[in-house]
Amino acid sequence: MKIPSNTLLEFLTLGFIVYQSFWLTYAVADSPDSQVVVAQYEWEDVQYHILLEDLESSIDKLPRNRSDDFKSRERRGEYLQEFLDEKLKILDAISRNLDTDATLLKSVEEYQQRRMVQRLIEMEVDEKISYTDLELEAYYAAHKEDYRAKAESHATCISLTSNRRAQEVLDEIINGRDIEELAVELSRNGELRGPGDIESDPGNTRLFAQTDYPRWRKFVDAVFALEIGEMTRDVFEIEVSNVTYFMIFRKDAYIPERQMSYDEVRDEIEQRVEDRKKRSRFAQWMSAARENARFDIYSDRLPDLSALSGSASKEGDIDGDGTDTLSIAEFECDGRQFITLAEVKDEFNGLPDFARKKYKDKSGLEEYINLMAESRLMLCLAKERKIDEDARIVQEVKDYQHDRLIEKITELEIDQKLQLTEDDYRRFYEQHKADYFQPEKVRLICLTLRSEEFAERVFQRIREGEDMIEIATELSDRGELTVGPGSNPKKPGDTGFFTHASYVERAEAFADAAFALEVGEMVKEVFPIEVEGEQFYLIFRKEEYREARQPELEEDWLRSRVENDAERRKRQSLTEEWLTRLRERANVKTFPDRIPE
Repeated sequence: MKIPSNTLLEFLTLGFIVYQSFWLTYAVADSPDSQVVVAQYEWEDVQYHILLEDLESSIDKLPRNRSDDFKSRERRGEYLQEFLDEKLKILDAISRNLDTDATLLKSVEEYQQRRMVQRLIEMEVDEKISYTDLELEAYYAAHKEDYRAKAESHATCISLTSNRRAQEVLDEIINGRDIEELAVELSRNGELRGPGDIESDPGNTRLFAQTDYPRWRKFVDAVFALEIGEMTRDVFEIEVSNVTYFMIFRKDAYIPERQMSYDEVRDEIEQRVEDRKKRSRFAQWMSAARENARFDIYSDRLPDLSALSGSASKEGDIDGDGTDTLSIAEFECDGRQFITLAEVKDEFNGLPDFARKKYKDKSGLEEYINLMAESRLMLCLAKERKIDEDARIVQEVKDYQHDRLIEKITELEIDQKLQLTEDDYRRFYEQHKADYFQPEKVRLICLTLRSEEFAERVFQRIREGEDMIEIATELSDRGELTVGPGSNPKKPGDTGFFTHASYVERAEAFADAAFALEVGEMVKEVFPIEVEGEQFYLIFRKEEYREARQPELEEDWLRSRVENDAERRKRQSLTEEWLTRLRERANVKTFPDRIPE
C-alpha cells in the first residue's frame, strides 16, 4: 500500500492533510426500539424515526448558550423541527448524489485522517503519561522563584480631567470631607475618569503591582512611595494616551512580595509538568516509531531553494529540475513508502505565504520534510491500529460529512437561486416604502445636569452672553455633564439628530419641547424632567431641523440597505419553499406532545 501524497502538518505545524480512500454510509434508518418517537418521516421507501433521546442528545451537544435556550417543552418542540429539517436536507443532498462530489470526499478524507492522527497521539502520548503529587512538589521546589507574588498596593483614588475641579475636591478633603464619600459623589455625577472609576465601588483601585500598568507607571510609583494611610498633598498630574488626568489618592494597603504556597499554584504546576511529559513522551514515541520503520531522509537530494526561480507560480515556490521522481524520504509501514520531490513540491508550494517563509532555506525545508514524513508515518500507524473504526471517530466524521452536505445542498437550493435584478430591487422598495420613511428630526445643543441650583448658575452664564458650546466643553472636561442628551465627551452638548419617537417612552415632554422651538431658539428657563425616578435639569437650544422625507433608491445608503433587505427576504422565502417541499415529500409527522416538560 502506498500512503497518499499530502501530509498532516496541520496537527504538528500547519495541520495534517493526507488523502486516503474513504466511504461513508449515510442513510441508515433509525430503530425506534421501545423508546418514545417524537417524529417520523420517509424517504425513498425507507421509514425513519426521531427518538426523544436523539432530540435530547442533539440539544446536549449544542454550545451552552444555545442548549440553555431549549429547556421548555415548547422550545424543544421548535428545535425538533429544526433538527428534522437538517436530516431532510442531508437526504435531499444524497438523493442528488452530492455525497459523491470529489471536493466533498476529499474534505471528509482530510478530516478523518486528521482525527485519526490526533486519536493516535492521544493513545500513545496523552494516555501513557502519569505523574504523582511527589513529582509536582519536586517541580515546585526546583522552580520556587517562578512562583513569587509581586508586592501589591491598594489606593482610594479620585481621577478627574479638570485641574480646577481637582483643586476644588482637594480643598474639600483638606477641610474635612472623606475621600471615599467624595469618590461616590463624583462617580454619581459622572465625573470620575481613570483609576478609581469603578461605578460599583468608586475610588477603589483594587490591588496592583508596580509592573501592572506601564502607561500609568508615574502614578503607580507614587502610590508605592506613600506610607499606608498617607495621601497626596497636591493634585497629582499625569498624561496617558494624550489625556491629562488630575488625581488625588490615598494609599490604603500594601502587601509585600511573598512566596506563593504549593497549594496556590498546584494547578499551574500540574499543567506545566503534564506539558513537559507529553513533549518528552511524543519525542520518545516518535523516535522509536522512526527506528522501527527504518525512517530515512535524504537531505543531500534536496534542491537549493535560493537558486530556484523562473517558472514558479509565486515567490518562494520550489521549481522543477527534472528530478521530481527522486525519493526524498522513505519508511517501512505496510510495505516501503516513498516521498518524492514532486510530492514535496506540491505540498510546499501549496502552503500559505507565512508558512513558506518559515521554511525558506534548506534547513527549513529539511524540517518540513521531516514533519511531512512523520505525519505520513503516523497516519499509516493509525490505519494499522484501525482507528478509523473507532466509534467516536466514525460519529465525528459522519457529523462533519453531514455538515458539508448541508452546505452544498444549501448552495444549490438557496445561494445559486439568490439572483435579484434591478427591477426586483425597485419592486421591493416600492412594496416596503414605509419601512424607509424618515420622520422629522431635530438636533440640539443640550446641557444635562443633576443639580437644579448648578443648572440655574449655568443658565445665567448663557444669558449673560457666554457661548453655550464652550460651556458644554468646559462642563464635559470637568465631568459635570451627566448621562443624557448632549453628554458625549467627543462632541459635548451635541445631541445629534433624533426623532420624536427617540424619547417617547422616557422623556416625551423633552422631545415635545425640542420640536416646538424655532431653529436658534433656546428654552426660556431650565427644563426639569424626571426619568425612571431620577431628576435631571436640561438647558437646550435648537440647532437644526430636518423635515420628514421619503428617500430615493438612488441614495447610496438606501440602495445598500434595500439590497440587503431584499436578499434576506428572498433567502427566507427560498428556504421556506424548499423546506415545505421536503416535508411534503417525506410525509413528516411530529409529536411535540410527547416531549416532557
